[in-house]
Amino acid sequence: MGRDPVRLWRRSLQEVKVSIGSPPQDSRKNMPRNYDFRKFGPEDHESRQEFPSKNTGQILNELSNLIFRSSIRAYSSVAGVQVVEAWVLRKIGFKKVITAREIAVVMGADEGQVSRVIKSLLDKKLITRTQDPSYGRRKLIRLTKKGERAYELVEEITRSREERILENISESEYRGFLDMIEKIRANANELLDDTDYKYLDVG
Repeated sequence: MGRDPVRLWRRSLQEVKVSIGSPPQDSRKNMPRNYDFRKFGPEDHESRQEFPSKNTGQILNELSNLIFRSSIRAYSSVAGVQVVEAWVLRKIGFKKVITAREIAVVMGADEGQVSRVIKSLLDKKLITRTQDPSYGRRKLIRLTKKGERAYELVEEITRSREERILENISESEYRGFLDMIEKIRANANELLDDTDYKYLDVG
């Protein structure tokens, strides 16, 4: 039996969001709700049809921001949490018991950022944080009963949204998309490591 494409999308989307990061607050606030990312100027549209494209990063970022913006309303309205809080809740709900450091590693995030989210979840009484009896300096994080309910809502929202996003897309199309994303990711990682910029033809 093949792997669930919705589950694959969930993992891929999470990785893309972690690598790209959330859009600036000002851009989310000032952008019209019905903004259509398919509408570009003639020159921009033409350049997007070229291969190799000059706008791959921009296209991926726009897609990420579009999905992210709609998730803000869904998680906040239904589960009462912000997007980053939902991500952390999912990590805690999956592991049952986890540390802030482990969350930061899994999400590829800064420990300081994770600590701020943890504090917010503590204030909302969605999690508890207790000393590890085997290592006093380590704090163990668990969901409260209220947190378990929020986690269930987050999972349902995530599943429903991803099914909607993948509507009219076949499994083979999605697997092809994942293959392409992995190749782009590998190439981008090589660029990140190339501090000599050998790929630039500026001579």
